[in-house]
Amino acid sequence: MEEVVKKFQRQPEPDMCETAAMKCILDVLAGRHGTTNIKLSLSKINVHYSYRRGMGGDSELGISNLNDYLVKRGYRVQTRSGKGSTLELLKAIIESEERSFPIISVSPDYFEEQNRRYRATGECTWEHVLIVLGVNDEVEFFDPYEKFLLKSSNISEVRNSLSKPKMLRYWERTSQLRWVVWIEKLSPRLEDFGDDLNGED
Repeated sequence: MEEVVKKFQRQPEPDMCETAAMKCILDVLAGRHGTTNIKLSLSKINVHYSYRRGMGGDSELGISNLNDYLVKRGYRVQTRSGKGSTLELLKAIIESEERSFPIISVSPDYFEEQNRRYRATGECTWEHVLIVLGVNDEVEFFDPYEKFLLKSSNISEVRNSLSKPKMLRYWERTSQLRWVVWIEKLSPRLEDFGDDLNGED
């Protein structure tokens, strides 16, 4: 896992967490499946999200555009939110070879875990995303904001795991309760096999 994380895209701008995270999970899934047709540069993903520096991207639009792109290549984007989104769901997604790592949204006060001087108050309402890598005794994750966290004078190491209760708290205190997104391979359709199903040469 350490080797995988080393190759992950760190977000180059403070408002680029979701698009950077999406690039990470697409790259890993492409490598796992031995394909390059679902790999996209960060700049192309940003186009799908209509990203504007300082204003972020449009998550709903980006996911819709990416799904249109991926479906033509045998994959799709899945999202879920609400009480049906559980830690058990995240674990099942991670353990499936047909699915990418899941991305979840967390509330702004998550940053208090990384920087004790940070306080999510006032108009700071920007949510953040994390890539969940494992759900065991704790929830293990990658934070695409890592580069910016390490620039802080009081952070020498970025946290990459949280207790389940803490992660649930940050995952629930968002605009969409327990929002999660992942990529998965589509099952082959019978019609894709053509006449072979009828035993014809």
